[in-house]
Amino acid sequence: MERVEGQHVTVIFDGRKCVHSRNCVLSHPEVFVPNAKGDWIFPDAASPEEVLRIGQNCPSGAIRVLRRVQA
Repeated sequence: MERVEGQHVTVIFDGRKCVHSRNCVLSHPEVFVPNAKGDWIFPDAASPEEVLRIGQNCPSGAIRVLRRVQA
């Protein structure tokens, strides 16, 4: 499981659940960079609302997005 902290949201990716529908990569390649060596999830590359929507639209539930509480 990968957890990537952005400025406003945290993305949690569980590769065991992923069905490779590629919705995340095709709709937002700036957030989920396919075939990258090293870091491949960039939560700050889109608005927090858009990244939350990506998580909501993940058909397998492999992507969860949590809004970070600003102190």
